[in-house]
Amino acid sequence: MVKLKSKKSSKKSSIKKVNSFEVGDKNYNMIKVKSNYLNLLSVSIIITGLFIFFLGYIVYYLNNLKKCRCFQEENSVNKSNIEYLIIIEAITIAFNVVILINLISKYMTIDKLKSGGYSTNAKIYIYIGILLYLTVYGFFVHHVYKLSQSVNDDCICSQNPIRYLLYLQAIIISIYLLFLIYAAFLL
Repeated sequence: MVKLKSKKSSKKSSIKKVNSFEVGDKNYNMIKVKSNYLNLLSVSIIITGLFIFFLGYIVYYLNNLKKCRCFQEENSVNKSNIEYLIIIEAITIAFNVVILINLISKYMTIDKLKSGGYSTNAKIYIYIGILLYLTVYGFFVHHVYKLSQSVNDDCICSQNPIRYLLYLQAIIISIYLLFLIYAAFLL
């Protein structure tokens, strides 16, 4: 009977070791970490899905602008490159679909999450990524600004309210670009 008690107590201590891990001076409950991670993934999946939907609607608006005669007349002065905007939005949709698939796969494999992490010294890839992002989205913001100058109050087909989402996207990207420039100097 004494041996049975010692086996039970050893099982409990091994369960505690499996469900928790230690980082520095803190113990983390792995079940709680996984639960928080699931919540974060759920919110990220929903936000990414909505973002894909809104980007698709922006592409629809831009495609309609290409057909709009009164907008084309006004755009001949400001020279906004709608094709560039459509291509960048389509690439952004594609990247977000890949991100969405990745988030869903992480959500489905949460049980395999283990404690620990990794470290890498790939600063050159970070700088290349930042430079590429600054170039592509810098031109994107520039062309959205040119597009906003081409929108005329008399032109009904350019007055779609979705253009404000495009403007908001350009403002958010502009702020993000400023943060990227700042972060590049901190690396």
